[in-house]
Amino acid sequence: MVKLERCLTGQRQGERVYRCPVLKDGDEYKDNRDHLVQWWDWAVTEELSKIHHLFDRHKDDVLTSLEYGRGGNPALESIRETLRLMREEIDDLKERLATKEVEIARLRGLLSRW
Repeated sequence: MVKLERCLTGQRQGERVYRCPVLKDGDEYKDNRDHLVQWWDWAVTEELSKIHHLFDRHKDDVLTSLEYGRGGNPALESIRETLRLMREEIDDLKERLATKEVEIARLRGLLSRW
């Protein structure tokens, strides 16, 4: 684990730096503390580079899966199948509703003449 601190000396004074938290200023072995030093901006750039690499590596798989609908992911396939069944049920309900609306209109017509 490292500690984020502000640099107190040098050309980058005031900038953030990651350092080893074990040794403190004034410790006898303070010079050994610099075995873990990395400037914050370099560390963030490195981490963002890793994230970008991971995104690029998986982006094509995700896009291919979405584009072709078959990515081999059981969770996605289950969701797709559920959506397909729900669409079929909605279409069936729409047809049944249309039939009932026609029947209601016919019955209203009969009642109005009565």
